[in-house]
Amino acid sequence: MNEPLTYKRVLLKVSGEALMGSREFGLDNDTVAAIARDIGDVVALGAEVCLVIGGGNIFRGMSGAAQGLACHSMRGSHIALMATARQSERGLQVEQLVAVVDAGRIVNPAVARQQIEGGLIFGLAAAVGATTDYAGGLATARRLGQLGLPRLAQMPQILVELVESDREPGGLGEIAVPVVAPAIANAMFSATGRRIRRLPLSAKPL
Repeated sequence: MNEPLTYKRVLLKVSGEALMGSREFGLDNDTVAAIARDIGDVVALGAEVCLVIGGGNIFRGMSGAAQGLACHSMRGSHIALMATARQSERGLQVEQLVAVVDAGRIVNPAVARQQIEGGLIFGLAAAVGATTDYAGGLATARRLGQLGLPRLAQMPQILVELVESDREPGGLGEIAVPVVAPAIANAMFSATGRRIRRLPLSAKPL
């Protein structure tokens, strides 16, 4: 396209619902990527683009979904987790995990965030039953793929917020693991009014 631009500055409003694509909840990565590419093409033509994104119903209002909270402290660090979960035809569905962590002074925020995200994934796997059987005192699962760990496409959206602090650094190893199961169980209690009191968690309270 070699024609001169009619407008050099564009104010673009993208609704939250548009970013959901065909999903019932959360962001659709393919849709977001397609919108980003289209905006990039416009910028490449020489236009200035101001993007405003609406929240819409991305993280609220889905039928049957509810939130649950859980908190935990260890090794001088503290974490609070909000889980959004719901029942579906496939059983328990965890849609989003939002964690806020106070670990004192953070030396490397990127590595700290990865440590927390990894703990949330491991905690989620343990909460929904990723494990191994035993035979003759030995684990029958010989490979990670046999543990039933959640795959990337099965993962909920994970958001991690690190609290700025000047106090001495605390530990981050495995701090995110223990809060996942109680947060999900509390979310299911909010959704159904019944408690899940056994692991692994399921959409059917016990």
